[in-house]
Amino acid sequence: MLKVSNLAKSFQDSRQSEASRVQAVRDVSFQVERGELFTLLGPSGCGKTTTLRCIAGLERPDEGEIVIDGRVVVSSAKRLFVPANDRGLGMVFQSYAIWPHMTVFQNTAYPFRVQKRSKRPARSFIRQRVEEVLDAVGLGALAGRQATDLSGGQQQRLALARALVTQPVLLLLDEPLSNLDAKLRESMRFELKRLQRDLGVTTIYVTHDQIEALALSTRIAVMKDGGIEQIDSPEETYRRPGSSFVAEFIGNSNVVGGTVEAPDRIASAAGPVRLETQHPHGTQVLLIVRPEDIEMSNRDLDVRGDVAAAWDGVVESRAFLGDSVGHVVKVGDVEVLVRTARRESRNPGSEVRLFVASDAFHALARD
Repeated sequence: MLKVSNLAKSFQDSRQSEASRVQAVRDVSFQVERGELFTLLGPSGCGKTTTLRCIAGLERPDEGEIVIDGRVVVSSAKRLFVPANDRGLGMVFQSYAIWPHMTVFQNTAYPFRVQKRSKRPARSFIRQRVEEVLDAVGLGALAGRQATDLSGGQQQRLALARALVTQPVLLLLDEPLSNLDAKLRESMRFELKRLQRDLGVTTIYVTHDQIEALALSTRIAVMKDGGIEQIDSPEETYRRPGSSFVAEFIGNSNVVGGTVEAPDRIASAAGPVRLETQHPHGTQVLLIVRPEDIEMSNRDLDVRGDVAAAWDGVVESRAFLGDSVGHVVKVGDVEVLVRTARRESRNPGSEVRLFVASDAFHALARD
């Protein structure tokens, strides 16, 4: 459906001389299959929105090629650039950009109104299509209401309806939930996922919210400094991060340095770890383990044979997180984050033993 190859885009740095440019996107390549919800995830300034704008035709790349549904819309080699209004895409911006003087129906029908008369469908088709899309997003009963009378969640649905009404080959979403409050944003995640799945529209989603990306995506591309660090399913990205940046950016992680001593043993800064590894002897590694994958018990509990690591430490602090309790445990010179159920919480100063199963560890060679 979508193929992006060797995409690069730079901008003039207004704070520097004219010869100085900022490389916003550098050699980005990925493919999106039909029906996927593919997320570009990363911190501010990583290049995710610039990549999306290049796909949309709102930015002209310096280098690279973009193919949408078998059609080349950008090619630096062929000096080809198809304008945004000729790509057949739907897009929802962070601000929604809803026309305040129009009704819900008129806003949704607007993409048809701006089409050339020779390409514009009949009024009967437009009405039928608008009604279908409004019903799909749950706004059918509000077609005659002014757009300014809608709630934030309803405005977000209206923006989606307007983007979907012309049946685009590709839907582009640029942080569409960021203006909603936390509770509404959570409910809209499930609504958006249902809508995308039911309609089967291929979607590129841009966000800096890790939870949003994990909840919505078929696959995630994690970006850093204009490049892609890792492309994988949400579960693999979370459980098997490809770099320390990915591990620390998505959720909370403990990243502990160590050295491979044998094919099944790593000496770490927190203590010994029994772990099968393909890294050769002497390799410097980073051991990654999530706080929720660490079991915390009393110091006097016997070490079990089914664990890869048993580290003794002291609880330094704890924080109530609602459905769980976060702890900072000092193990030697290392601070280890542990998340437990409320009934398993320990007071600061408690001597504890941390147990970690082998499948909870992920070992990366240190850069």
